[in-house]
Amino acid sequence: MDPMMLTPEIEGEVQQLAMVVGEVLNPATSQQRRHELYMICEDIKEKSTNCPRLGLALSQQNYPSITRHFGLQLLTHCVRFRWQNKISNDEKAGIKNRSIELIQEIKLGVMEEIYIVDSISRLLVELMKREWPQHWPDLMNRLLDLCNMGNIINTNRLANSTLMAMTGYLDWVNHSYVKGNDYELLKLLLILLANENLKIAASECLLQVTGRKSESSENYASLVEFFLCDSCLDTLCSAAKEAAEISETDLENFNYFRRLCQIITNIGSVLITLAWENCQYQPSTNLKKYLNIILALTNHPCQTVSAIAQPLWISFMSSEHIRKNDVLREIIPGVLSNIHCRLIKVNDLNSAQIPGIEYLRMEFSCNRDYYSFMSQYKSSEITIIKLATKLLPEAAFKKGIEWLDSIIYQSNEDDGTLWEAVACYLEKMIGILFVADSSTKPSIAMCNEMISVLLRCKIKDPVLLTAQLSCLNAFFPCLVFSQSTLGGMLQLIFDVASRSFEAQEKQAARNENWVAVRRKATGLLVKLSKQYPQFLLPLYDDLVTAIKPLLNRELSILRVTDYCNLIESLLLLSNIFYNFDRHCFLIHDLLTSVRTVWLSTEIRTGFSTPSAFLNYIGFDSPDTTHVQTECLKNRLKINYCLSIILTTLKAVEIPSPMTSEAATQYIHGNFEDGSPRYRLPHAESIYPLLDNIMVLTRLLNSLYDDNVQKKSQSFNLSYIDLRLCEKIQLLGIHSPPLDNEELLPIDPKLINSKSAAQNFFFRIYENCYNILGCLGKSLPDSFYERLSGIIEDFTEATFPFGERLSKEWERHIGCQYEDIIHVSEQEDQVEIDNPLNEEILKNNLLHSASKEFAEFLGMCLTCNGSNSTTGESEGKAELSKDTNNLGQLGLLMLQDKDMYFLITASLFSSLRWKSAAYCNRALDRCNLVLESVLVSQFSNEGLVQSVFSMLLMGLQIHGSNNNARQSLIHLSARLYELGRNRYPSLKNLLLKIPGNSVESIEHFDTILPTISERKKKDKIFKELVNNVIGKDISDLFKREFISTEYMLPPQQRKTKKVDSGDVLDSDSSNNILLSLFS
Repeated sequence: MDPMMLTPEIEGEVQQLAMVVGEVLNPATSQQRRHELYMICEDIKEKSTNCPRLGLALSQQNYPSITRHFGLQLLTHCVRFRWQNKISNDEKAGIKNRSIELIQEIKLGVMEEIYIVDSISRLLVELMKREWPQHWPDLMNRLLDLCNMGNIINTNRLANSTLMAMTGYLDWVNHSYVKGNDYELLKLLLILLANENLKIAASECLLQVTGRKSESSENYASLVEFFLCDSCLDTLCSAAKEAAEISETDLENFNYFRRLCQIITNIGSVLITLAWENCQYQPSTNLKKYLNIILALTNHPCQTVSAIAQPLWISFMSSEHIRKNDVLREIIPGVLSNIHCRLIKVNDLNSAQIPGIEYLRMEFSCNRDYYSFMSQYKSSEITIIKLATKLLPEAAFKKGIEWLDSIIYQSNEDDGTLWEAVACYLEKMIGILFVADSSTKPSIAMCNEMISVLLRCKIKDPVLLTAQLSCLNAFFPCLVFSQSTLGGMLQLIFDVASRSFEAQEKQAARNENWVAVRRKATGLLVKLSKQYPQFLLPLYDDLVTAIKPLLNRELSILRVTDYCNLIESLLLLSNIFYNFDRHCFLIHDLLTSVRTVWLSTEIRTGFSTPSAFLNYIGFDSPDTTHVQTECLKNRLKINYCLSIILTTLKAVEIPSPMTSEAATQYIHGNFEDGSPRYRLPHAESIYPLLDNIMVLTRLLNSLYDDNVQKKSQSFNLSYIDLRLCEKIQLLGIHSPPLDNEELLPIDPKLINSKSAAQNFFFRIYENCYNILGCLGKSLPDSFYERLSGIIEDFTEATFPFGERLSKEWERHIGCQYEDIIHVSEQEDQVEIDNPLNEEILKNNLLHSASKEFAEFLGMCLTCNGSNSTTGESEGKAELSKDTNNLGQLGLLMLQDKDMYFLITASLFSSLRWKSAAYCNRALDRCNLVLESVLVSQFSNEGLVQSVFSMLLMGLQIHGSNNNARQSLIHLSARLYELGRNRYPSLKNLLLKIPGNSVESIEHFDTILPTISERKKKDKIFKELVNNVIGKDISDLFKREFISTEYMLPPQQRKTKKVDSGDVLDSDSSNNILLSLFS
């Protein structure tokens, strides 16, 4: 029956429905009447069996647009919700034909409203979801015929909608539909790239095709061959060139250009997949043409465009098969030809004037976003440099030397960034050539010549001086093969440091560029001492002669970092003296100035009380604008002493490898386990300084004490609050690292600022605790004989922090929003301190503190002792390799009654904290001590019951987290299984769970001994506690609905015929076996 033919009854219903739609949309209709008419329309949608015919009738041109719009809605509703079983095949065919007719009417000149065109597009999309391609194979041909008819504005909108609908299918439909009729569909999409109105939608379709995954290598091969043909490459290339010419000021066209670039690079990704799957695959003869197109994209002035090609070059050069191709090797020099320009970082998007800057301004709204991108971009470029150097070492070295030679003789005051880019290239390239096992080594003579040219280069600008030192740093690996230039390198380093002092003294003000030059120079000296101490040791006396004058500079001129670098360089060299007395003498001599300051009466008086300490450093009043110069010097003294002590602890090591002569000086006896007992050369120099370090640590901690704060009301508490960089980190804002260097007293406005005060307290806090952390390997074993009970005192003072965290969690979660927010009126009102950010800060800080507390617990429980005194451990405790077992420290702590209860309470009570990240960490630690809860001599029924209840509470809070839920069920089941007979109260807790009964628990107790598999036990136990397991709020009222009613049938795939062979055919029993699997 023709669905367009209407019976008189249906025709009357159509007329009535048209009147209803008209009255609903009439502004004069009352609200009550409109509601009644709406209900009539909804009843027809949901209940009327004539809904398809009514929709077809109302979509005719003889009705008003608003009525036709409702008719199209009826058709769309039928397709979405009635298509499978509630619509006849004739009605389905009628709806599909009508959708094509509607498009044809538009093509023939019928002007339609925008909402009508949208409704037609939606109808076609829903039909394609359910019919194409299996039940509607001629759709594309019919649409292609329609595209050749007329040229109406509304046609573009409809065609765009159709193309956008296709993007949802082209990544999963059978590949035969894509390559059918000799890739007719793809050829059409390529033609549409020339259509101004349809090129964006067509590019989306091509992007889906090139980016799809295929199970067949044949499909990959045919796709690559199609896209690498001359006509296809020319079409894509011309479209990209046209877009690139006008995209610098047009954001939409720029995005289209980037999409074309992604299409081109996706072709290469398919080629890579083919090479991995089939090593015998030979690329197309057009590979060179394709690689030249990728090279053009790589050298595009916009870094975001060239970034699209980076993964492709990395994949090509990493592929075992493709990197051997002569065509690729021929292109690689072109990849390197402009890489130094691509490494240039723009400091300010608003003021920079370089090629491609307009692209970057469209791409990034602020400098911070650009810096984040540039970090990843530079990392990829460095990977390309390393891979290209491995493939073509001579070409890579030649490029680097050419660039260095050009900037040396053509340098000016504005090319500092270019120097840095070339330095970066040289460092990565030379590192590969000299460090890696490369058969081709560059000429050492040429390297020495370039070093000599670099050393003779006379530069006055501090920015270029820093870049010059960076280039010099790149040639350090050459020292392994020739040390003829080492003296010149050291001379340049010390000349630069001396010139920085002279320039700073002349300007009578701190110049950050000269400070950076000196920091770079002293940092290179440390690097030489670490990596090539054997070459510097013969020049040791000369180094001491050059360094001593620098160390005698005043604190107001030389920064603490520079002091530390200079001293560290000498200490690193002393590690290979192999002479204990000489080693000790140097350390004692270098720490002379520290002892003079740190052990003085002035320091002891300043550290006597919290009030005296605040007065000593000038923070005893809320307004520190006019602080005395003496107080500023006192801060520098404290920072200087702590930094030098910490540097000494980290730098000094026992000589390794130990010679027989040195062993007699550095080793005296053995420990009980047979490990050597070392004499530590810095122990006697460091030991007298510890008392004041301990006193200062107590003073810093006391600043948080309520009683001390009441007595020191003039102290600004914001000075020991979170710093700005820490707030930014907690808020998850990406930003470039802040300079935390100490501020010199030359500029009082800076040194007295809030941020400077916070940096000062942060720095001395960090130094104090890092020193305490390094002491373990730096003090003689006799020192620990005086420290009986230090571990108990420390842990007893630390573990209550878990109780404070628990209370903070309860307060933070239970309080109202207004009670949590508290912004001090004394704080500077900056954007980051608004109430909303303050709330986020408190929450993130709580999570961060919980994470650190979990790591501390894990360290205590799994830590093993170590007698090592070398620098490999950096002063950190050695962790047991098996973190599933308790370490030596954990066993000792659990043998103490007080510590046992502290650890158990801290671990299991923290499972109530609403932090899934912390819970997952804490559960690993809970697993370590679970059995000790039952077998320990300190266990009792009250403790076991509390632990079990905490586990159940954890299930209620973290039940929506899969990992936490499984771990909590596992621990709860284990605890119940092991303790149910000894502690009957565990059953009483299970009975309190809704749905549990005595019978169900007894049944579980009965079958539990019969089950050996752990997973089955956990599964059955989960049924007992299922009603207490928490769910995410989105799952509380969720109604599961899974239906295959509207799904297309699976496409038929060709199956390969398997030859059973003569062996199977010869035996009837084998034929029976084959029939079972047929």
